Amino acid sequence: MKKYLLILFLILGGIFSGCIFNKAKVNLDEFTVAVIETASNKEKSKITYYDWELKKMDSFKYKYAEFGTHFLKPEYSEDQVYIVPKGLMKRHDTRKIVSIEKKTGKATEYSIDKSNIQCTAANKKYVYAGSNINFTSYLSQYDKNKKTEREIALVDEYLGLIALHNNLVFAFIQSAKPDLPIESRIDVYNEKLEKVNSINLTEYGCSHSKYLIKNDKLIFSNAYTKNTTPESSISMLDLNTFEIVKIELDEEYPSDIVDASGAIEDNIIIAHTSEVLLEGTKLTLLDLKDNSKKIIDIKKPIMSIDVIDSLLIVLTNDNELCIYNIKDNFLLTESIKHKVEDGMYCSGIFVNKKVN
Repeated sequence: MKKYLLILFLILGGIFSGCIFNKAKVNLDEFTVAVIETASNKEKSKITYYDWELKKMDSFKYKYAEFGTHFLKPEYSEDQVYIVPKGLMKRHDTRKIVSIEKKTGKATEYSIDKSNIQCTAANKKYVYAGSNINFTSYLSQYDKNKKTEREIALVDEYLGLIALHNNLVFAFIQSAKPDLPIESRIDVYNEKLEKVNSINLTEYGCSHSKYLIKNDKLIFSNAYTKNTTPESSISMLDLNTFEIVKIELDEEYPSDIVDASGAIEDNIIIAHTSEVLLEGTKLTLLDLKDNSKKIIDIKKPIMSIDVIDSLLIVLTNDNELCIYNIKDNFLLTESIKHKVEDGMYCSGIFVNKKVN
């Protein structure tokens, strides 16, 4: 009897702590990439793990709708990856952020009392979320230890991306109402959600959805100009001085930005693809020492990219998963067609790397 009571308490403890446990069939310590797929009209998602030869290792199912999106990258923090489960189509009322322990598939939920959550970021102490309701955005902060929440409202503005560095929060904000001119900026907040700086980005471009923090620089893509025409640049914000440098590229629609230093020191890779059409096939290899550029055409329509060590992982818009060796002139070493369940679609990937 005591044994059954203990099992019951363990199950209830997992439920009420906001954790969802999956039991891995194999040791996932050496996985390379995981593919997230989800649905809009039902609470059904799945994460499938692959090794470096793209052999399937395991998969886990979750009861979330619109779990992640290719418009934003999953957010890494230590051994966790944080994903927004927006919820059923037209409702988007899940009101939580989910972290996945990368090597076990265990999901932990963090309650955010807002519907239509768009973006997230996290560190050891807090989980942040950006939501938008009736032309008002909310920057929410959930304290993991105290299990409390605070928020600030941004009227007539759209909060589309959150980045964290040290104890500062960088909120990418754009004017939300159609009758207002398009303006873009970064507001900087401390841990008390007090604004400490505001940086106008309008002249650099708008629609910022992907970023990379490297060498004390916040590097972000400028997908469109303030006139909503395609942009072909990235910007770098110095996190010590708050000065901005704009780097012109040779291709339009910069999207994903990843660190290639595991293969080529001080280099980053920028994908070029319209996040609506997903037709772009080109990458820019950018050397941050001298801003020299090299264009690589992988001849495959890019949806999402990431890097682990010297390998570039690409998920295409037709669900092909590819591994390229950056050191070997981006040689394609492995590729498979990821089989998506009926009624579902791929929303992104994450790789086996720990981010502090």
